[in-house]
Amino acid sequence: MGRMISVRMKFFSGIDKELSLHNYNPAEGIVIHVPSGTRLRRVLKDLGAQRRSSYVCFRNGQRIGMWTKLHDGDEVSCLKPSGGG
Repeated sequence: MGRMISVRMKFFSGIDKELSLHNYNPAEGIVIHVPSGTRLRRVLKDLGAQRRSSYVCFRNGQRIGMWTKLHDGDEVSCLKPSGGG
């Protein structure tokens, strides 16, 4: 196993409720520790996300895909896109 990295995850649009994160504060998010080279898809799966394909995620302000490898110190924000008029 590689070295461990820290990643801050922030969830919006009710994703925190889907993941059953109690006392979740979206301004702070949660910090997780994963092996270096872990992909976003794995992190979300391990947190219990069932509908990952419906999420839009950003790393440090740039949109990323589910197969993106995460790096130490990344801040990842995930939300469900919505539309309206």
